[in-house]
Amino acid sequence: MASTYTTNTGIELIATGEQSGTWGDTTNTNLEIIDRLTNGVGSISLSGTTHTLTTTDGALSDGQFAVLVFGGSPSGTNTVTISPNDQAKVYIVKNNSGESVLLTQGSGGNVTVEDGNSAIVYADGAGTGAEIVDVTSTFVPSSALLAANNLSDLANAGTARTNLGVAIGTDVLAYDSNLQSFVTTFTLPTTDGSNGQVLTTNGSGTLSFEDGGGGGGSGDVVGPASATDNGIALFDGTTGKLLQNSSGQDGLIHGITVGRGASSLSNNTVFGGNAGSSITSGDGNTFIGKSAGSSATSGGNNVAVGSSAFVASSGSTGDENVAIGSQALVFGTTGDRNVAIGRQSMISSSLSGNANVAVGNLALQNLTSGSNNIGIGASAGTSSSPFTITSQSSRIVLGDSSITNAYIQVAWTVTSDARDKTDVVPIENGLDLVTQLNPVTFKWDKRSSYWVKDEDGNILEKPDPDGTHKEDQPFAGFLAQEVQEAVDATGFTDDIIVDKEQDDLWKIKETALIPVLVKAVQELKARVEELESRG
Repeated sequence: MASTYTTNTGIELIATGEQSGTWGDTTNTNLEIIDRLTNGVGSISLSGTTHTLTTTDGALSDGQFAVLVFGGSPSGTNTVTISPNDQAKVYIVKNNSGESVLLTQGSGGNVTVEDGNSAIVYADGAGTGAEIVDVTSTFVPSSALLAANNLSDLANAGTARTNLGVAIGTDVLAYDSNLQSFVTTFTLPTTDGSNGQVLTTNGSGTLSFEDGGGGGGSGDVVGPASATDNGIALFDGTTGKLLQNSSGQDGLIHGITVGRGASSLSNNTVFGGNAGSSITSGDGNTFIGKSAGSSATSGGNNVAVGSSAFVASSGSTGDENVAIGSQALVFGTTGDRNVAIGRQSMISSSLSGNANVAVGNLALQNLTSGSNNIGIGASAGTSSSPFTITSQSSRIVLGDSSITNAYIQVAWTVTSDARDKTDVVPIENGLDLVTQLNPVTFKWDKRSSYWVKDEDGNILEKPDPDGTHKEDQPFAGFLAQEVQEAVDATGFTDDIIVDKEQDDLWKIKETALIPVLVKAVQELKARVEELESRG
């Protein structure tokens, strides 16, 4: 005999003698269905505007949960149809879907549960005419405030307190006594006054409604008569009184300090405590951040963004500078058209150079009077990079000494127009120089890797290398000191191949060897041709 199922929940009723060897699986499923019916909380994800909540005979399904929590992302009011329509149901419903949920089972009544609300509902399972009923809509609080609860005289507070047995403390009674004294001492207005008016006194106890000190508009805040037009209103933190305006001190907007700048702020924009506080005749400046541009005096069209950006100890008169980052372009005094981006970029004891660009933390940190320099990358152009720029001009430094590889898609294109060259002299003895060069392979063990620095990048100690910072990558090239020896030995023009400008870090211009190699090949060719001509 085949199994049958309970009417409302789909629990399988095993016929006598059926499902030999498998009845345990069916029984376990039935027990899980019962668990859902008694304690189960189902998360129902909704989408679109319709959803069917189904109870399937003999199987676990969403319609068997006792509690339904609707979620998901429906596109509007979502109609949830309880199926089949001949099963009676009781649900606790919580709607977190973001839209209204309409519960229905048939043509009878439906129940709508708004987003964020909960309800207890039942479906009567009456087939095509089935109805959903909201049980919670008829709940009545057990402690309803009815006349039978001794609150029949709500119009009289004293009677209500007596009925409830509530005693009033002495502090409250004293306050009530003071209030009564106030009412009898002053003559109160007999009308409500107009919107925006304030309560004033004539000094003899007569109160009346008046316009707010001539403010004129509804809701106006009226300050002292001496207030400056377009000034930022400030309130005294102790007395709560409205001060005149913000011309004498920094102000707050939503808790953010708005710098007042100095006495001359024509066409300048400042935002931040102490920002632009030294401006005297400067014009067109924009300073944003605590103390940004605080030492700028007569400079114009400068931009500083960041705490203490563009600050000099002795005042700054530079024009058209840009400083972005905490302490960027600090100590810049007279320099013009400089751009510093990054924390402490272009920070210097006294910068007077022009048209320099520093991008990166501590980039061009040691620059003083040099102009038209570019340093890109952290510590570029400092003692931690291949070249330290101080008073030099028209130099470019990319990255610091920790850079291991440089990549570019195409070769560098270098200007070489004959019309721009003079004192042109042919290279001699190219072969002699080449034969004295010593090509080697090597690994870097840079002295700068061992230097001890403070948090601002200043060098404190220079220990000798001990191999602990030796790099793994091998390279091929030359030793600058050996190349210089070959240059000296052959009488080749100095300062063309070896760069000794900074004695602490010699460099080689390897592209300068190309003309020498070409000359060496030409000399070799001439010798070969001479030998061949001798037969």
